[in-house]
Amino acid sequence: MKIVAIIDTNSCVTNGCFHIRTHQPLMELQKRGHEIEYTSLETDRWDEIKTADIVIFGRGYNRPFLGLLWRCKAAGIKVVYDIDDDVWNVPETNPAHRSFEKKYKQSIEDTIVEADLITTSTIPLKKQIERLHDNIKVIPNSLPLEKWDKRPNHKGLTIGWSGGSNHLEDLLMVVDDIKKLQEKYDFKFIIQGFISRPIEADGYEASLLKSVGFQDEMAGRINEMKIELYTKLLGLKNFYHIPFYPPEMHPKVLQRADIDIGLIPIKGHKFDESKSILKLLEYTAVGTTAITSNVLPYKGIAPYTTKNMDWYNSIEKMIKDEKLRQKMLEKQEKICAPYSLEKVGEEWEKTFKDLIT
Repeated sequence: MKIVAIIDTNSCVTNGCFHIRTHQPLMELQKRGHEIEYTSLETDRWDEIKTADIVIFGRGYNRPFLGLLWRCKAAGIKVVYDIDDDVWNVPETNPAHRSFEKKYKQSIEDTIVEADLITTSTIPLKKQIERLHDNIKVIPNSLPLEKWDKRPNHKGLTIGWSGGSNHLEDLLMVVDDIKKLQEKYDFKFIIQGFISRPIEADGYEASLLKSVGFQDEMAGRINEMKIELYTKLLGLKNFYHIPFYPPEMHPKVLQRADIDIGLIPIKGHKFDESKSILKLLEYTAVGTTAITSNVLPYKGIAPYTTKNMDWYNSIEKMIKDEKLRQKMLEKQEKICAPYSLEKVGEEWEKTFKDLIT
């Protein structure tokens, strides 16, 4: 097969969603002997696209693209659209809410209707899409485990969180408990990711925006949450921030963070129910024991979850019991074993072959 992935701009190759949902699966298919190409909407490479069996579009685009999609269909090329977020239920407290509502949601729906096949990561997300399309394949998020190594496991205890910038509300759930626990126990607290520059700099900008009043009510509310979070984080003892790195570097960055206890707080919005267990996969891949909220997608899957969002006692129990941490990690490894890219790659390959036969 020849498969061409269509991205918005050349810089989109550093996007985490593109990396997990498009690039890694296509690299696995390339290992299996299939021809893989990439092109962006800012580059006219129709001569390469027109010989494809399949073109893949993903998530949202900042420039018109339906014309290219229709051109592909007219040429007999099968169109796949991949979506990994419930764009219909993004909460207002999520910084991405406005962009999905005003910029992306309608074009995403238009693309879903036009595509030959929709691929997505979870069953709840599939159910959200079924009103728009009847050919949907769930292929879970996965990791190329050969690129992930276990952490060095240095002396001392490290608790941490790793993730993207849309988790303001989630992080605010745990930061006060971290402060209380540091009054009783000696440990480092690490934030890996969230933003790509120092937290002090981002906090300064948030305070400046507040002082000049250039924001509407929604943006102002999110800005207030950022200021609250940054103030609390910078008030912690032994706090360290590791900014975003390109997705290809993430396995090594998370490994070097050497987190003993990895937190996955989730508020429990409707939006969260369609998420995958990717963060549990990543923590497990580097040998970090995870504590998750007892809500979907982790409820009934993750071995160690909070009870009634009681983060203080859940974390304290894990701090005090190293044997419990090891026991939960062993359970995580069994849960996560089926999500290796090598195994999930078989699903991608079969799905695409079925589409063109």
